[in-house]
Amino acid sequence: MCGDAVLYCDPNDPADIADRLHQLATDEDLQRKLQIRGLERIEFFSWDRSAESYLDLIEKVAHDPKQKNNTPKLNN
Repeated sequence: MCGDAVLYCDPNDPADIADRLHQLATDEDLQRKLQIRGLERIEFFSWDRSAESYLDLIEKVAHDPKQKNNTPKLNN
């Protein structure tokens, strides 16, 4: 979902979380890059795009009963 617009960490590793938070708090170049990438990612998410994805999914399920047990992921 976040693509390259986020600084990932291991959610089960407190030291990794702390390292990433420190990196984000102290690296101004990284802050700018993530901000720019985040603003670019906004274009992937809109109400129209979400509605189209849901309608596509509903149509697939309605026309192919096998899809009811194996629902495809939405594309955002």
